[in-house]
Amino acid sequence: MKKFVFYFAVLCIVLCSSIYVFLNYPVPAYSGELKVKGLKEEVSVHYDKYAIPHIYAANAEDAYFSLGYIQARERLFQMELMKRVGSGRLSEMFGKDLVNVDRLFRTIGIGVQAKKNVDALEKKKGLPMYQFARAFLRGINAFVENGKTPIEYSILGIEKESFKMEDMYHIGGYMAYSFALGLKTDPLLSWMEKNLGEEYVKDIDALWPENSKKIPVYAEPKENIKENQLLSWTDQLRKNGIPLWSGSNGWVLGSSKTKSGKAMLCNDTHISYAQPSVWYEVHLEYPGLSLYGNYLAGLPFPLVGHNRFAAWGLTMFENDDMDLYLGKENDQGQYLYKGEWLEYQTRKETIKVKGDSSVNFIVRSSVHGPVINEVSKEVKRLTDDPVSFWWTYNQVPTTTYDAFYYLSYCDSIKDAEYAASLIDAPGLNLMYADNEDNIAWWACGKLVNRPEHVHSLQLLDGTTGEDDIIGYYDFSKNPKAINPPWDYVYSANNQPDTTHGVFYPGYYVSDNRADRIIELLDQEKKWSVEDMKSMSTDVISNVHRALSQEITSLIAPEVESLNDPLVKDAFEILKAWDGSHQTSDIAPTIFYKTLYKIIYFAMHDELEEDNFRTFLRTQMYKRTYPQLLRKENSKWWDDIQTKKTVENRKTIFWRAFYKAIDNLTVYYGHDTDYWQWEKAHQIEHKHPIGKVKPMNYLFNVGPESVFGGYETVNNISFIMDDTIRYDINHGPAMRKILDFNDIDNALSVNPTGQSGHPMSPHYNDQFHMYNQGVFRKMMMNKDEIESESMG
Repeated sequence: MKKFVFYFAVLCIVLCSSIYVFLNYPVPAYSGELKVKGLKEEVSVHYDKYAIPHIYAANAEDAYFSLGYIQARERLFQMELMKRVGSGRLSEMFGKDLVNVDRLFRTIGIGVQAKKNVDALEKKKGLPMYQFARAFLRGINAFVENGKTPIEYSILGIEKESFKMEDMYHIGGYMAYSFALGLKTDPLLSWMEKNLGEEYVKDIDALWPENSKKIPVYAEPKENIKENQLLSWTDQLRKNGIPLWSGSNGWVLGSSKTKSGKAMLCNDTHISYAQPSVWYEVHLEYPGLSLYGNYLAGLPFPLVGHNRFAAWGLTMFENDDMDLYLGKENDQGQYLYKGEWLEYQTRKETIKVKGDSSVNFIVRSSVHGPVINEVSKEVKRLTDDPVSFWWTYNQVPTTTYDAFYYLSYCDSIKDAEYAASLIDAPGLNLMYADNEDNIAWWACGKLVNRPEHVHSLQLLDGTTGEDDIIGYYDFSKNPKAINPPWDYVYSANNQPDTTHGVFYPGYYVSDNRADRIIELLDQEKKWSVEDMKSMSTDVISNVHRALSQEITSLIAPEVESLNDPLVKDAFEILKAWDGSHQTSDIAPTIFYKTLYKIIYFAMHDELEEDNFRTFLRTQMYKRTYPQLLRKENSKWWDDIQTKKTVENRKTIFWRAFYKAIDNLTVYYGHDTDYWQWEKAHQIEHKHPIGKVKPMNYLFNVGPESVFGGYETVNNISFIMDDTIRYDINHGPAMRKILDFNDIDNALSVNPTGQSGHPMSPHYNDQFHMYNQGVFRKMMMNKDEIESESMG
């Protein structure tokens, strides 16, 4: 028996040691010397204490080769995921559950467009941008060939692959598509119009309310400056730890509004949470360039960054760059267009499926684009007629990567504006500041010029040609503000004001964040970096505070007559709410449960489950509910399931509040002191492999309570539902503050960490900092970097 115990103990030690070695084997060393074939000269890389690499190279090609190698060393599996999403190859990794996602991306043609983009890029062979991109890919592939294999490959049983130029465009195409909100909104709005009618649709904010906050435009520079199918793909991608873009905040202050007397830029991009985190930070130095940037895994140029002269950030423009065209077919399978019956263009697609047979299917395309009925249940539920997907991104080779290459070298505001003009799709708001105290905002993207009668947020007529686009507006017509007299610019994904008498249609969000940002920036004060820290993590919602007053004022008589101490206590908490979303606050727990119940009781009976769930996932919902709750006589208030009763707003408010309190009592008990926001609002960063227990303990980061809320400035947000704990699905993918008075000490923070290796100390070393609103330096001073280097 003693021998058995001894051998069993030895076996356990050997097994545990083997597992430990296996898990730690791919974790990179952050000091020492590494010989890599492919470099022309020696390159120095200093890792600071957060594992941010500071690359010093003697020439540009070595710098970009090193960038590719280092990115792959930390994020190879993430890069693998990203390239496979856009090319429709996730099923090769995860099996049949991802076939529908792959089929969607194959159908909309990102892979086809990637080839066109590469063909266009090959014509630029003589340009530095092309050479740098090639060097970057060589660096990635040097690691693929000779570097340590991340553990995810072994767990999934897949081989590493070399990266091609097309893969950069697979990644970019996927990110562009994750902005395309029309596949949710357009069919749903058309369904409402068809099945419910104008009385319902008029209270849905599909466009923009006249009193909404609009980003002001100003073009005069200073004189001295030169679970339906669609839901399944979004839910599946989130479940598999693949980021979806969902919004952002950005503001830039001119020198007259800052304590330092220099321009200041703040940015936090809102992207669905995933693990590893979305952005990878790198500081790059070589003759002619000093650049600090936030990179997407697999891309050679930073989308957010700064050099010694200029800084730039991004938010989503939310412009409508896609249309759905309703067609008509005859018995021969032809489609009608301008009085003629035409043949579809077809292409065969084959999806390889891990552990199963390959899936073959045919994609049909009309003059407007691929037919999407089979990959969108919203469309399929709406009509049996063919619906084609027209998308700006698929029309011409993209120059968006060119834009970020040129921004990296920007040394004048004219350079920045030229770069802004190259961004085509997706639409982005480019926030800009420089060392000469210029500030600017450009709404970037190819803006579609449509016929005046067209409402582009609904299905369009694809048979006559009358709803076809006219063309594109020149970039000079895009909304912008350059050095405005009020000396700040901002964007919170809200509607830009008119330019040249034109409102550009889009999927803009409500005023919640914009309202608060304007309130703060309009103060008569000089702003410091410390002030910007507080503003970036602000958790006050004026809109939700006002809605809580709307609710409590209407239901006060019912609360009084009920004489229930618990209900009255919850009522008083909500009534006194100042809109704060700190983890210790109780009111937001009550508010969001009540809000969900109001929307559910008002709309679920008409929309039914699938459409209701889709609606909650649209920007249309975010714009609608603040307006709807203030409309006393909306058709939505009547519950059509109660045939003999006509409900009104007060009835629905009271029913919702009472039911919310009942639910919260079940969840948290009868004492409202224990209903703190921290219990409902917890964040977990999920890795694709961490979705399977017990792998979550190794790969996922969290859960942990976190401050912030739904469309607060600190927009740590979630999809409204009836669960005990909200599934936080997106928020700031980084926070950045840069004062041009001290560019060497710009500040940032990452939601989890730099590394993609679960056993690395830098896999989650920023997690608690981020959740507590703490920042760290973005160092560019070489002496300081060397003194704090891990090597």
